[in-house]
Amino acid sequence: MLSFPSFRHTAFGTSLLLLLGLAAPSAKAQNAPAAPTRQTTGPSLYFLDGQASDQQTINQLNRRTIASVNVVKGPEAVRIFGATAAEGVMIVVTKRNVGSEAVAEFNRRYDIRPVETPTPPTPPARP
Repeated sequence: MLSFPSFRHTAFGTSLLLLLGLAAPSAKAQNAPAAPTRQTTGPSLYFLDGQASDQQTINQLNRRTIASVNVVKGPEAVRIFGATAAEGVMIVVTKRNVGSEAVAEFNRRYDIRPVETPTPPTPPARP
């Protein structure tokens, strides 16, 4: 019995066998094993307007009400927030609370310096 290398079950593999004039009545296509995937998770800590929050609350926010989102990951997150921050920290501030005392106190306590994103200029109105 002839032995052929395994081809992925694709039109290319089938065409190649036919092109070479090779045929084996008992040949069966085999799918390549799936590559292992890394399970990714979101941040393990969430803060909204300077207060502890959760993913569900953050997900329910209207994106138009958000002023800023800061993500702290890796060793820096663990250094600042402790071992519970191993998967990262998401800090969300809404437009309504940008200048609030709770946000200011949170930023001082954790030495968070929000990054200002410049607003693109508004194009001039057409005449």
